[in-house]
Amino acid sequence: MAYPAPRDVPLLYPDYFMELLTTGGVPPTPGNVARLVERAAFMIGTQGAAYCAQLRDPATFEIFLVNFARGGMPARRLHLADDMVDWLWAWSALCHDDLRGRFVTWRADLLGPGGLLRRGRDIPPIGAGEPDYEEAWRTVFAEQSR
Repeated sequence: MAYPAPRDVPLLYPDYFMELLTTGGVPPTPGNVARLVERAAFMIGTQGAAYCAQLRDPATFEIFLVNFARGGMPARRLHLADDMVDWLWAWSALCHDDLRGRFVTWRADLLGPGGLLRRGRDIPPIGAGEPDYEEAWRTVFAEQSR
């Protein structure tokens, strides 16, 4: 059995998220941190669905959904994005290069002209209630499986 290389994507929580908020002039409140983690998790999950589809691995996609589509374990909600990166990193080395660059690109998008964090205001929630990304991720999986 081959073991994955140790994760070399820096941890996201708390430093990456706090740096994004303060650089963007967004108050680093617990609510803003949680909503930024939620957006990161949605983005990682969308990419995870695409990875599974591109590698033609529906069984792994189903496991990914069970683990993360409803926000993961409530006690680890702030670590959800990191837990997802760890899971994808361990699952397939084919994800590594993309994961390495994904957060650099996301940072540039969030802080660039028109970016969510350039407004300097609180981050709006994605939706009301508990996270449920299953439908969106299934759509990505289906589209990427064609």
